[in-house]
Amino acid sequence: MKKNYTLLFVLLFVFAANSLSFAQACTTTVTEVTGTATICGGTTTTLTATHDGDNVYWYDAATDGNLFFTGNPYETAALTASTSFWAESRKQVQGTPTGGGAKLAPTSSSGTTVNATTAPWGLVFNATQSFILNSVDVFLSSTNPGTLVIDLKDSNQTVLQSWTINTPAGGTGSNPVQFTVALNYTVPVGNGYRLLAVSTPSMVRDLGSNAFPYPLGSVGSVTQGTINNSLTTNPGVYYFFYNWNYTPIVNCSSARVEQVVTVNTTSPPTGDAQQLFNVGDTVADLVVTGTDVIWYSDADGMNPIPTTTELVEGTTYYVSQTLNGCESTLLAVTAVTTLGVNNSAFATMNYYPNPVKEVFTLSNLEDTSQIEVYSVLGQQMFSKSYDSPEIKLDFSTFSNGLYLVKITSDDESKTIRVLKN
Repeated sequence: MKKNYTLLFVLLFVFAANSLSFAQACTTTVTEVTGTATICGGTTTTLTATHDGDNVYWYDAATDGNLFFTGNPYETAALTASTSFWAESRKQVQGTPTGGGAKLAPTSSSGTTVNATTAPWGLVFNATQSFILNSVDVFLSSTNPGTLVIDLKDSNQTVLQSWTINTPAGGTGSNPVQFTVALNYTVPVGNGYRLLAVSTPSMVRDLGSNAFPYPLGSVGSVTQGTINNSLTTNPGVYYFFYNWNYTPIVNCSSARVEQVVTVNTTSPPTGDAQQLFNVGDTVADLVVTGTDVIWYSDADGMNPIPTTTELVEGTTYYVSQTLNGCESTLLAVTAVTTLGVNNSAFATMNYYPNPVKEVFTLSNLEDTSQIEVYSVLGQQMFSKSYDSPEIKLDFSTFSNGLYLVKITSDDESKTIRVLKN
């Protein structure tokens, strides 16, 4: 008859008494996602999920989709278009402690100690679900107290945890003492774990009549025996560790909460890519249509320049506009004192007076020209085609201010600034 120590009863009583608190309801929620909901094109925003889980997982779809970030908060990449993000929280809770896992008790009376030349001896098991290995039972067959050394290894033989346990005096192989060894180790999902006896007092193993695999409820199974770190030596022997007590770790996920980030994209200002200038002219004399324009000396927009900057022959200047707080990409404008062949249609063109009160005259034009007049805000005030070398435009109905006159002829265009006063 096997003897049982009171320690076993105490441990199981504690497990049972606390099972209600361990078996927590598996629920988690994301209550909201906050962050700047409207940004400018090419910028980032930081999203923060309010949740009660262990961590936040960010997806590109309401269901399924791609997981692209884990953590909280989340800083997006630079966005060029409006984008939806979904936040999901997850957490792990402990289920109910469960005993009787693997083989419940030995069916033989073979008591032995681990042979140091073939150590360690133990069992191989898989974890299909994370769980806490609360305890295992050993059956002591020595009449003297002893020391039990246990290693838990992964499939790569890496030691995850070691325990050294003082064991009481036991019995005999036919009448061993059942002793509960508390382990309390969280085992992640994985295969090929090994629970190993490195050195032992005399304990009972089962040499035969074993029916591997032995289930560990829903969390895994014990698949074989092992000695000397081998999976092919004595796989049919059940070594030492009986009646596994384990607590499943349950994973739960929240419903996903969406956050839409609206991206405002501002188009660059408009204007001719090549513009004539006179010596002494400044950046202010370059003609572009836009709002809150900013001029730069570089294509990356890192070096802003004042509009009083004098123009230099063949130099390219870069200009942006800003709408609703969002700066555009850059328009490149090259300043030249003599237009190339592509602009020969305007080589002899004259215009006067400027400033103008009533009639503005364009002369020496090609026979056919399209004339457009815009306010500096881009509003078209006038548009008409002419078939004449001289054109007179009536400015008398326009309010005082700056206007842009665009002349198009033979697929070439030129824009001039005209001041009405």
